[in-house]
Parts: sequence; structure tokens; C-alpha cells
Amino acid sequence: MSLTPQLVVTRIMEDVARRGHTWSPETIDGFKFGDPERPVTGIAVTWMATVDVVRAAADAGASFVITHEPTFWNHLDAPPQDGTDASLYTAKTRLLEELGMTIWRFHDHHHFAFDRDPVLDDFFERLGWLASTSGNSIGARTDLEPIRLADLAEHLARRLDTRAVRIVGDPDLLVRTVGYGAHDLASCIDALRGVDVIVMGEVREWDAFEYFRDASLLAERKALIDVSHAAVESGSATGLANWLRGIVPEVPVIDIRVPEPYQTFAVGS
Repeated sequence: MSLTPQLVVTRIMEDVARRGHTWSPETIDGFKFGDPERPVTGIAVTWMATVDVVRAAADAGASFVITHEPTFWNHLDAPPQDGTDASLYTAKTRLLEELGMTIWRFHDHHHFAFDRDPVLDDFFERLGWLASTSGNSIGARTDLEPIRLADLAEHLARRLDTRAVRIVGDPDLLVRTVGYGAHDLASCIDALRGVDVIVMGEVREWDAFEYFRDASLLAERKALIDVSHAAVESGSATGLANWLRGIVPEVPVIDIRVPEPYQTFAVGS
């Protein structure tokens, strides 16, 4: 029997079940493009199946891409509705077909079908914080030796290999405790209690940024470090690839990092 994307997914589900976790029927995980019965020549694991990623996968001989985030720029990977500009969707699906790609999304169960969230554990481990962090979700907290906010932001940029780090607050604030949040302010407000700074990925600027701006102007010693969604989560593809190699030994499994989209430039005086 040749290895197919559907067979790979079946093995993933069986392994999750062996670990004592239930596969939820209400999930965004699933096939997003291609033929689940097409033979697999190799598997590429990535945070997001961008055009440069799928091209790199094809160059490496992979025909099956497992992505954490959407392929088609919306939560459900829905095709454009009638009356909208579908040219980019058409161009990307044409490219995927030309490359012989099948795309499967592994998001919900990547986060929640293990004893601990491997995505966040990878994030804390890359920062050197795993041993000093309590919690494994929004609201997780890390105790640090005292460090300036600006130096802490530099540490994140260096360890996460990203240019996409911003701070709101006093750069000289002395930080001893860090909370972790994501999305909007309301979803992580509990993480603010008892911490000096909160690190957020997927930040919603209009509430989170302005909360911390007002807090600093009202002399509350709070601060925010914003890092990109990709910087927080993309490193977890390596651990996922290692796990898959144990359950899909027939073909190569590689992880492909999503190139950072941000460009830096100097503004003239």
C-alpha cells in the first residue's frame, strides 16, 4: 500500500489517541487543498504554507505539506465569495496544483492534543525560559533575574531570530516577572496580575497597545513586548517534524521555516 496523505493523517490521529486524547470533530484541522489519496513523496511541516514555503517543499521533493496556520488567508481557508477578487486565490491554487501539493492543516490538535502545548513549550525553550515558566497557555508566567525592558526585548529578538519586536512602556523598567498573552487584551488580562511585562503574539494593537501606553503615562509600572505571531510559533515545526518521523518512517519529513515578511529601512531626515 502506498503512503497517502490520508494514511499519514490516520496515523497522526491514532498516535494522539494512544496518548489518551480525543480527536475533536469540531475543528479547523483538515485537508485544505489537493488529493488525500495522492502518493506522498515527502512531508514538509511548516507554520504557514506560504508560496515560498510550498516552493521550497517541492524543491526538497515533498508532495504533502502540513501547516499550522491557514493557507488561504482566512481562518477557515474558505475560497473567495462571489463578487470578490479571486485572482490571488486562483494563482495560488494553480501553483499548488502544478507542484502536485496536498495541504493539511494541523492547528487545534497541535495545541491541545498533547499533555502540554508543544507550540508554547517550544517558544519558552527557545528563550531559555522553559524551566522557570509556570503554565503552558495564555497566562503562563516566567520568573527572571532583574533585567531592563529594552534588554529583555533584545533577548527575545536574538533568541527568536526576528526583527519584529516592539515595546510599549519605559525601556528602563526593571523586569522580574513576565506574563504571556495573545490576541486581544481581554483574553489575557489575568496574565497582567502580578507581572511586570506581558509578552504577546498576535497582538490586537488598538486595545493592548493603548492600555499599556496609558498605564505608563499614569505611572503604573507595566509594559508590553509585542512579537510577531510567526516568531512565537514557527519554531514548533521542528518538534512536530521530529514526532512525525517516528510515525511516518517511509518518507523524508522536513521542517521549513516561514521567511519573515517584514522589511527594515532607514528613514531619511
